[in-house]
Amino acid sequence: MKAAIHILSIWLLCLLPLVTVMARADRATVQPRSIVFGEIAEFVIEYDSSIPSLYALDTSELEKEFELLQKDSRVIRLKETGKMMHRMQWRMQITPRRSGRLQIPPIRYGAKATPPIIVEVAPAAPVEPSAQQVYLELHSAPRNPYVGQQTQLQTRLYHNTRIADARLIEPRADKLLIRRSAAERTYRVERNGEEFQVLQQDLVLFPQSSGLLELSPAAYSATVDDAPHAAAPAAGGKRRIFRRSAPLRLQVRPPPEAFSGRFWLPATELQLSQHWSRAGNNLRTGDSLDWTLTIIADGLPAESLPRDLLARNHGDFRIYADQAALSNHFEDGRIVGRLEQRFAVVLTAPGRMVLPPLSLKWWNVNKDLEVESRLEGRSFKVEGENVYAQPGPISATPFASISKAFAAGPKSWLNLFLALAGLLIVFSPCYALRRRIACYLDSTRRRRRRRQKLKQACMSNDAAAARAAILEWARAEWPRAKIFGLSQVADISACTDLRQRLAELDVALFAAAPRAWQGQPLWRAITACRRLRRRQPEIVRTRLPALYPDQDSALSSKSDQPSTGSKRAPYLPA
Repeated sequence: MKAAIHILSIWLLCLLPLVTVMARADRATVQPRSIVFGEIAEFVIEYDSSIPSLYALDTSELEKEFELLQKDSRVIRLKETGKMMHRMQWRMQITPRRSGRLQIPPIRYGAKATPPIIVEVAPAAPVEPSAQQVYLELHSAPRNPYVGQQTQLQTRLYHNTRIADARLIEPRADKLLIRRSAAERTYRVERNGEEFQVLQQDLVLFPQSSGLLELSPAAYSATVDDAPHAAAPAAGGKRRIFRRSAPLRLQVRPPPEAFSGRFWLPATELQLSQHWSRAGNNLRTGDSLDWTLTIIADGLPAESLPRDLLARNHGDFRIYADQAALSNHFEDGRIVGRLEQRFAVVLTAPGRMVLPPLSLKWWNVNKDLEVESRLEGRSFKVEGENVYAQPGPISATPFASISKAFAAGPKSWLNLFLALAGLLIVFSPCYALRRRIACYLDSTRRRRRRRQKLKQACMSNDAAAARAAILEWARAEWPRAKIFGLSQVADISACTDLRQRLAELDVALFAAAPRAWQGQPLWRAITACRRLRRRQPEIVRTRLPALYPDQDSALSSKSDQPSTGSKRAPYLPA
């Protein structure tokens, strides 16, 4: 019996550290337990385990009495009693929804649950906002916007104490687009004899549906320095506060029936502008013009501005739209959107090409009426392609004289032979020269067409067409080279920028995931390489290479004269 008691005592002593660790590991705490309505408490759950496991917490019951502001989780590695353990921890920032004696219900994690915890919430003193240390205000205009119209919203935080760990919660609502200014403004004002520092943040709201729109109040949480108060005498020093603004309601109007435009654009001001890259002189069929359209709207984000306004084809020209460049900036709390888009206008027929005027209807929200912005049309004179003269048949007049010579009799045979020899002497060089000129002009015309085809594919951002045009162009430029893909073109070319652009085109075509491709950098690289080749002088070898390079270099190093050896010029695209 004594032996059994002794063994049981030893087992209890061995289990005592483990029981102590387990008792210390699982815990749930709230700090502080007594708060004033409008302040924040921290709810912490943690437990130890040899295997890390952060369970998903169900906080639906907790959020009936408390508002969950923030929830963070983490795993801490620690070593106790020679064993590696993991401490799982959840930290939640909560604020009460009402005053009184509130209970934090049990929160389950895995097979365990936290015990219920009581929190005493004292009612806040009924004082004016300007008598508080920290308060929040909302200012909005207008309150009855159209669908998609800008509503300016200013959140102003007033405080006369030091704040830290600040966090602003913006108003939220369904079917609402919010844009926030990156800049914040700070200034000082005086309220009820107290000086407050103001932190102002500008927001713009864009309702996406008509009817009554209710936004959640803006909220602000921070840590402030404060003296102990009656509701929580132990909470002196620092305390967490939570402030809400008044709720915001907007009565959103639908677009008016009087609006006849294609795109609904409610703005304060809208401007159209255009820019042509070339003058309308010396244009031929196959040439392309770069046309840039810019739309600037005061009161609309760039994402809502219409694109591809000129992307239509005509019998005399074709239009290819580039990807639009979007940007937004704020001016006095208003958003100003800017859309810039380039178009390639390819001339397809000779004659007088007329680009029709461009108009865009929008709704002026200040005057509450429809306005039309217009761009004047433009016409160009397009000449046809050069039709180079081809060698035609030899005139029949010499053959007629030959026939007459045969009919004159045998005495004229000598004259006939001399006449035929003269014709051969005169016409043979002229015919050969005409053939050579015609071949040269035809080759120039085909080369020009290949370049126009390549430029058109690049400007329209058509990766597959650009690859086919590059291969056709490269095989014509280097007929002896075996070119099967873009890698061979990159190997032949000596332009680093062109090699990089060809690699980007290869990635855009054959990557596992589809990628957008911009062809303008490739066309600029090709143009730069052509200019480089024209500027590079031809390097001619002045002597044969040395039979013994090592000896020749040794002798040349002793000589005072510099070496006259030359290097082969690299390949450059024509």
